[in-house]
Amino acid sequence: MSLVSAVHIACLRFMTVARAQAYRGYIVAWIRDLQVLHPHAPHRTNGHMALHVWDYLQLFGPVRSWWCFPYERLIGQLQRLPINHIFGKFLLCLP
Repeated sequence: MSLVSAVHIACLRFMTVARAQAYRGYIVAWIRDLQVLHPHAPHRTNGHMALHVWDYLQLFGPVRSWWCFPYERLIGQLQRLPINHIFGKFLLCLP
């Protein structure tokens, strides 16, 4: 539930210092609880990076003002295009 609360706070329209602090508290609780629930799971950089979002919330405000989801979605669509992995050569079958 801590992760859901942190994501909810990060996605709000307005950011305050208290909300940023609450975000950090929820992320720290999520990482701590994750270690308790899955003690043998290896630590990933996701938790570390989630802690850095706190810095960005204080510097740039709400996530909506600086997230890159539209660009990531476009990159995902471009990655799914069929290609032949031969760069610089075009197929000359156009009329």
